[in-house]
Amino acid sequence: DLLTLEDFCEKRRVHWFLPPAFGVSKVGGRVFAYSEETLKTMYGAEEFSDCEKIFAPVLVDKHFFLSVFDLNQKVIQILDSFPNYLDPIVMEEKVKQIANELDSLFYVEIIRRYACDMLVSFTVEIVVNALRQQNGFDCGLFVLKLMRSGGSLDDCSRGMRKRFDSEEERIELALFMLNNKDNEVGDEIYRKLVGQSQSG
Repeated sequence: DLLTLEDFCEKRRVHWFLPPAFGVSKVGGRVFAYSEETLKTMYGAEEFSDCEKIFAPVLVDKHFFLSVFDLNQKVIQILDSFPNYLDPIVMEEKVKQIANELDSLFYVEIIRRYACDMLVSFTVEIVVNALRQQNGFDCGLFVLKLMRSGGSLDDCSRGMRKRFDSEEERIELALFMLNNKDNEVGDEIYRKLVGQSQSG
């Protein structure tokens, strides 16, 4: 949400960051927790022509990986920090479901941009040199790090410490959210933390 808000405030809107719940469907295939109207408000149908990449976290069997829709190259990249945990066919099916949902939501805008191509027809690529987690529980951290780097593996690698430390990464992420200018409760949380440290 913060990444979406930052992109919106800078009036670039070249990157869309989908919520993880986007990839979770109810019976009938509709998006869980988000109505069509809400999604179109969040991402702005009229801005689809300017969008360059759509970042969609995907959760399968308690494991997160990131799918990146490169709208200029017509490619969907899969970045997975824990390779071989999930069947590549399953991962591709999941990102195709997201593509289908986007095709449905933004049908007019996609046709206007690509004439006859839809997102579900994009080539799916599994990125083989994606960053690797060193344990069985850091997948979410890697997804967030990649989203914050705009999907750039080089930028993300520079942002990672030489020896990846889960606790340090979690603190860095918490501080990013706490100190963000758009965090309406940041000051309140900070005061509580200071109070706890002084009393403890």
